[in-house]
Amino acid sequence: MKNLGVKGKNVSKKSKPEPDDKEQSQRFVDAAKELGVDESGGSFDRALGVVTPTPKAVPVRSDERKGSR
Repeated sequence: MKNLGVKGKNVSKKSKPEPDDKEQSQRFVDAAKELGVDESGGSFDRALGVVTPTPKAVPVRSDERKGSR
């Protein structure tokens, strides 16, 4: 499958850029591991769920139900 961008032109996938300061980048990764941080986003999603309210279901009106024309 082709990766098409705006106006149907082929767009190549960009790779992650190399860190400017590899030593500092490695210290950051090591510190994150010591703190138990992961890249899955699961903790972030749980925290966001606590902060934001869950959307309420919008009731369907009787004239909008399927087959009630």
